[in-house]
Amino acid sequence: MIQRIQSLWLLLAASLNPLILLTPMPERMAADPAGWIYWAPMAMMALASFALLVAIFLFKKPSLQLQIVRIGTLSLAGVFAFEVAILFSLGGIGPYLWDEVIAAVITGASFVLAFLGRRAIQSDQALLASVDRLR
Repeated sequence: MIQRIQSLWLLLAASLNPLILLTPMPERMAADPAGWIYWAPMAMMALASFALLVAIFLFKKPSLQLQIVRIGTLSLAGVFAFEVAILFSLGGIGPYLWDEVIAAVITGASFVLAFLGRRAIQSDQALLASVDRLR
């Protein structure tokens, strides 16, 4: 389970997500009068972390593992879209917003790691299919 490369990618992706709470981005989101601007991305981030962690332990069911990783990846894409929208609503990306940009970079890195995990799962599925053909 942990010996596989996709487990490493998924674990790294899930462990990067809480680092966003250390950036000023959640404070910027909470400052908005509409409460959902804070809770929606945070809930999607929690869903993504949970999905990626659960996917690590589904190594015996690669098709289900792939679907769970897809849910986590889509959640991360939604969080990234929220963060970019908030950056542009704050006045564009300038040198005064570098701290907030770090949150988007962390989310982007987590998305890339989840994508790498998804690709490794797909290659494992292809390997299993080719081995089954040889039997």
